[in-house]
Amino acid sequence: MNIAKKLSVALAAVPLLAACGTTPPAQAPNAEGHLAAPASVTPAPASSSATTAAPTASPSSPGNAAPTPSATPSFGVRPWQPPANPAPLPVLTAEQQATFAPCLAKFAAADTGTDASKPASPSTPTPTVTQASKKTSTKKTTGTCAKVVQTELKALSFYHGTPRSRNGTAAINALLRYQYSRDLQPTGSANQATVYALASNQPARSAALPEECKADGVVLCVDQGAQQLRYVKDGKVVKTIKVRTGGYNSHPKTHKWRLFRTANGLYKVYKKRVSPTSDNYGDGSMPLSVIFDPNMYVHYSSDFANAGYAGSSHGCVNVGSYKSARWIYKNTPIGSQVYIY
Repeated sequence: MNIAKKLSVALAAVPLLAACGTTPPAQAPNAEGHLAAPASVTPAPASSSATTAAPTASPSSPGNAAPTPSATPSFGVRPWQPPANPAPLPVLTAEQQATFAPCLAKFAAADTGTDASKPASPSTPTPTVTQASKKTSTKKTTGTCAKVVQTELKALSFYHGTPRSRNGTAAINALLRYQYSRDLQPTGSANQATVYALASNQPARSAALPEECKADGVVLCVDQGAQQLRYVKDGKVVKTIKVRTGGYNSHPKTHKWRLFRTANGLYKVYKKRVSPTSDNYGDGSMPLSVIFDPNMYVHYSSDFANAGYAGSSHGCVNVGSYKSARWIYKNTPIGSQVYIY
């Protein structure tokens, strides 16, 4: 056997080392900070050490029938995009302006250069919500504005702590979930669009099942705003399970804090592991993993079970109930779709 062939055999035997929030050097991350879904490439075959062997055929493909070209889904990451025609900022009542005055003045000046705490005069064009901040990194809100934002998030059941004059980890993750629930840019920061949405009592987006989740076969439909996973089979919701997605967290090795987003998009399950190895989090840290992206798994999380929504994952979809995680693992065949939005 020549050297090249020996090397090829040796590399094929290397176990899966990917984990939430890691980026293998051979692939570049996308705009969301994650690798693109591997739907366009043929995944490596599962090793013989896998505890559960799932069928390799997609449950949505009866027999050997070819799928209809027009119905072929577009797999991959779907990063947040600002609306093509942004709506004007809502007109706030005097009471809403008074409550959110510390935030309106502070963030409107940064986003538009105008004082949005004052009603727009006829000669002043009404600013529009672009929701596309120049700085996409998380900026911690402080002072009276932080208390106002946390108080409102608590009233909406996104935040469960005591309102303080600084947005800590739990408040940032609450903000992130709120932004997902209102289709705002998920920054974890109280920018102009987020402040106006809170101040004007903007309703949550529709809870209806997205069209992507109505495909034939099994679809794991993950709503990041509601923090829930709906197990859908042939277009019908079979089970709804509470989950926790990515957010503001520290890297396990560098201990640096940043956003570890769960990237919105349509993916396909290509591997399952009862207890995958992880070079970042240690063996056994992600039990019952249903793998749909090198950096994103659906798996049981003891941290979610203990800490709840005060924390976040590093990009994976955490399940806090071991019983539910085991049920998902058992009932999700390889080839199933995963839709995150």
